[in-house]
Amino acid sequence: MKRSVDFFALWMSHQLQTQTSSTKMKFAIAAGCICFGCASVWLGGEVQSQEAKPEAKPTAPANPKKGKNSDRLDTIEKQLEIILKRLTSMEPPKAVEPPKAIEPSKPESKPTSSDAASKPTTQASELPPAIKLDADRIKSIQWRSIGPANMGGRITDIAVHDKDPSLWFVATASGGILKTNNQGTTVTHQFDRQETVSIGAIAVDPNDTNVVWVGTGEANPRNSVSYGDGVYKSVDGGATWKNMGLKKTYQIGKILVHPKDSKTIYVGALGRLYGTSEERGVFKSIDGGETWEKVFFVDNKTGVIDMIMDPNNPETLIAAMWDRQRDGFDSWPGSVAKPDGIDGYDPIRKWGPGAGLYKSTDAGKNWRKLTNGLPVSNMGRIGLDWQTKASKSIFAIIDCEEIGKGPAPFPAF
Repeated sequence: MKRSVDFFALWMSHQLQTQTSSTKMKFAIAAGCICFGCASVWLGGEVQSQEAKPEAKPTAPANPKKGKNSDRLDTIEKQLEIILKRLTSMEPPKAVEPPKAIEPSKPESKPTSSDAASKPTTQASELPPAIKLDADRIKSIQWRSIGPANMGGRITDIAVHDKDPSLWFVATASGGILKTNNQGTTVTHQFDRQETVSIGAIAVDPNDTNVVWVGTGEANPRNSVSYGDGVYKSVDGGATWKNMGLKKTYQIGKILVHPKDSKTIYVGALGRLYGTSEERGVFKSIDGGETWEKVFFVDNKTGVIDMIMDPNNPETLIAAMWDRQRDGFDSWPGSVAKPDGIDGYDPIRKWGPGAGLYKSTDAGKNWRKLTNGLPVSNMGRIGLDWQTKASKSIFAIIDCEEIGKGPAPFPAF
């Protein structure tokens, strides 16, 4: 061990006298960090001895009679020679003010010769460990919400524009609208300063991405639900909004915009949740929302929960009607016996004779109820979709009075 230390001391004294100040710093770091027990040098947070292992394989000692200590010292000296070659081959950094203090446990990062050959020295490697950002750089940092910090509730609807699939408008039950034009990487909060922030439906004009329609009042009959005040329109991509009427519809289930005529809009109103109302059904405007006509109405208890338009023939519509009502409390609280098919938080009425699927083939002038192949019992909530590339394929998810009951039970002995 003494021979190895003497060798290293003489070599270090010579190097410190002949090298530049920046290179001396390298040797000083190495000297302070060499552990003779494992011959390791830490540079830039990496164990260089691990990289040197393939080059530093000890060979068999020349004299087999030497003891273990002599063999170990020979190995250490060879490893020190390798370290010397690596240190002397390092490219000196540019002239910068060295850090005031260097902690042995966190040495200054130094590029290896292979790194220096593959990539130029960057400014990050020249800076001292403590970096102070100037005010101009901090101002350029753009922050984004990863909240929400306030309750946004359920996601009630999503509108993605056919001509720009990176543009989304996301409607929430009680938090307004989230807009993204990069497929959700960043979002902008909209519709958060109107008289209501509860959204039931949202649609973007197929002919103009700046024209957005919003139906307020979520259509979910929850025990915690907010009502709306009609239909809103934006002509600047959601930056500003104007109320276009239908204020007494309270809850809106769907909005459709004619793909060839932007002035033709259909609004499916579910209507008042806690009682009867005439302001429900399908409403149509042919003047961009300036006036409305109720073109379909079942009764004062049944409204529109969903509605679809034939992708190849916009004159053909199918509306899903729902008869539901909620009371002022949890409908089936605690240990109250629940009828079959009822959940504890269901509305007091969720099936009815007026519910079902209705179709119009003349732009809403006439409607007929669809029955072929559909449940014969009272129906409830229905979700609809029309396959874009196959206009005869329609999908419906239907809740009905007989759902989940199966065949009548039989006795077992």
